Amino acid sequence: MMDQLDIRIGEVLEKLKEKGIDDNTLIIFASDNGGVSMRQNGLPGPGYNGGLRDGKWSAFEGGIRVPFIISWPAVYPVGKTITHSVSFLDITPTLLRAAGYSGDSVKNLKFDGVDLHPWLTGKQNGPVHDILFWRYISDMNYDSGTIKYAVLKGNLKYNYLRAPGMPGVEYLFDLSKNRGEDSAQCLTGNPDYAKDLVAIKLALNKWEAAMMPLPAETPGRD
Repeated sequence: MMDQLDIRIGEVLEKLKEKGIDDNTLIIFASDNGGVSMRQNGLPGPGYNGGLRDGKWSAFEGGIRVPFIISWPAVYPVGKTITHSVSFLDITPTLLRAAGYSGDSVKNLKFDGVDLHPWLTGKQNGPVHDILFWRYISDMNYDSGTIKYAVLKGNLKYNYLRAPGMPGVEYLFDLSKNRGEDSAQCLTGNPDYAKDLVAIKLALNKWEAAMMPLPAETPGRD
């Protein structure tokens, strides 16, 4: 699969060069989720996510931390790396800016995402998002109906899972020290992070109140 991906992307790039528009074409390469580390029947999958926990269908890092590459040599410096988290939500405002909309015009449209143009050009540094949220109801055979949440605020990552008829389980990780989200290093009971945990959960409540309501049979957060 990776070999075919490399070949087909190469064909697209070669065609752009042939047309003489490779420098002034904006290309975005990303994955919608991590590799499959667990099949629908619960058996291990073929995917490997570089030591990140779990994979596709998960709200742990193996499911949501993916490659995100933007190329536009005529406008963006080559080789620049943004170390702060970005989101697929950022693609639409970024493309609108590339299409000629002003920064103020994009902001006035009030997308959930952020226009990455200032970061990609080097005019702005620092975090792109103050906080990011995920919510997912599993339809996999092995954990059908399980509600899964994730919240990322800086280096702190909050996860909550609850299967139908079961109590919820929550985690708090410092990804700068625990990139693989090892449960043995969970911080939910650490008093040094008690205020952070409360603030993240309050932010999650506020965010969810603005989202579409969950189906009635979905287990809530207890």
